[in-house]
Amino acid sequence: MVLEPTTGFSSASARGNETASSHTEKVDQIDMASEASTTSSVTLDQLPEEVLHIIAAFLEPADVIGGLMRTNEHLHRIFSDEEYWRIRIKRRWPSTYPIISDRTQSRNVWKKRACTREAQYNKFSSEAKTPLQNVSFGAEHGGFHFSDINAMCFINNGDVLASGGRDRQLILWDITAIKRNYEQKVEPVSAATVQTILHTHGGWVWSVQNVGNSLSAGSWDGAIHIFDLDHSTDKSNNFKCEQAVTCHLWHKDLVIAGTIMGSIVVFDVRAGPKSVYKRKQSVNQDAVLGVQCVDDYVVTVGADKKFHVLDLGRQDFVIKRSIPNNDFGTKIVAKEGHVWVGTKHGQILLYDAEEFELVENFTEVMGHTEHITGLHFDAGHLATCGLDRKAQMVQPTKSAETIWKTKSDTGFTAMDFSKDCTMALAWGSTVGLWW
Repeated sequence: MVLEPTTGFSSASARGNETASSHTEKVDQIDMASEASTTSSVTLDQLPEEVLHIIAAFLEPADVIGGLMRTNEHLHRIFSDEEYWRIRIKRRWPSTYPIISDRTQSRNVWKKRACTREAQYNKFSSEAKTPLQNVSFGAEHGGFHFSDINAMCFINNGDVLASGGRDRQLILWDITAIKRNYEQKVEPVSAATVQTILHTHGGWVWSVQNVGNSLSAGSWDGAIHIFDLDHSTDKSNNFKCEQAVTCHLWHKDLVIAGTIMGSIVVFDVRAGPKSVYKRKQSVNQDAVLGVQCVDDYVVTVGADKKFHVLDLGRQDFVIKRSIPNNDFGTKIVAKEGHVWVGTKHGQILLYDAEEFELVENFTEVMGHTEHITGLHFDAGHLATCGLDRKAQMVQPTKSAETIWKTKSDTGFTAMDFSKDCTMALAWGSTVGLWW
């Protein structure tokens, strides 16, 4: 008898053959896909711009500029676009920025703004990846200042700090050495090992300024001494006012000083020690306490409770405005179309740099209650300090969200901020550094 194969057996055999055939096809497909992936992998510059923007958002601006932009021409074009940097800022901080719209657009302005804002915020905010480092030096640490410090300014991108005070001394601080000692935990460090007395004036030092390789100091003795720091610590120029110098600044080849008796005195460094001209800003003998330049206009504030604008070309005052609330200006800073004024009673006022009109009163949001002694502004922040023992750094927007703040046991008397993101504050004879 011959046995015929059953139906069930033949079905199983057929399924087995189908499975084997299907497996072979899948293996072939995988091999083909693998071969395709190795021969046609996607490169960075083949990604859509939207994807590249998302990737770049996780990188520091310096990495985008020094890394992605240098990869090839395509990526360089994408990340050289000013609109990318403007949108990058807007996505992270939606508030209107800058507060006063641009009058002129310099090259790469949005890239520079993004780099500045992110570097400062990433260092000083609570979101910082590493904590701020802080060190302070005063008379109790062997420092050369033995009275209140009135003025400070950084030199060489923050390598050196100059300070002047009521002890009549102009002192240079070696900031590089201070930071190195701190980071290497060299203790104790005497302030005398990182300080140099550059000059002793005949009166209180009220203002210190730096331009290029030159450092200048204005004093109660009426003198403005200028030092060439590249070649020696000897005075390279010496200007003399008839009254005590309360503030001064550089503008091109001009040195412009404000005095205790309400005069603006203009010197030309090319023309010798005599003043080019002098103008009195009011009939009263009220001190000029702050002076800044906007193009060829000199903007001043002082004890006469006015905001003055002097036209350098016409050699005369062209604008005079009252400070709100019968107050008077103590500090002023002008930069990037903004003119900021701090007052005796803690007001923080913003004027535009074209019509010199009051744009906004930031007093409530800043919260100061006493004499403003320090004011700094750039693309990344507005910083203030005062005799109310408060110092703070806020976003450069109308909402002015706090980035960083600190307090002291006594009122702050001076402030400056360096290009390498170091904050310097003075209280009494002590200088504190944060970086």
